[in-house]
Amino acid sequence: MEVNILVTYRSRTGNTERAAEFIGGAFAELGHDTLVRPFDGLDFAEVSAADIVCVGTWVDGLILFGHRPGDTGKLREIPMLWNKPTAAFMTYAFHPGNCIDLFADWLESELGANVIAGEAMRARDVEALALGFAEDVVSRVTVTA
Repeated sequence: MEVNILVTYRSRTGNTERAAEFIGGAFAELGHDTLVRPFDGLDFAEVSAADIVCVGTWVDGLILFGHRPGDTGKLREIPMLWNKPTAAFMTYAFHPGNCIDLFADWLESELGANVIAGEAMRARDVEALALGFAEDVVSRVTVTA
């Protein structure tokens, strides 16, 4: 069954944007209707039309400690997700720490998401990881007509 998927992201250096494009391409390759776009200007209708929302950002902090989701202040501008099945993804260069768990908790507490999956992806590996991430996310959701 075709699923409507929204992949939205916040990117500072282009790595998370690149990951979002590969993830969106993987969902499309699996036969799903997919919209990939930065969160800026994302409106309620786009979120409402999606069966699954994927939200991405980067791992911020020092190389070995102090990891946190990047730019969550700006991500608060995303319309509320109101228990929408949501997958979190993050890009990192060296070490993600437990950032994906922090981001999942943040999405649930701040945006009301129902986080069903999450993955921190080394920036140089996003192309290789995108299809597996997409398959995992879709396998966790049952959509009824």
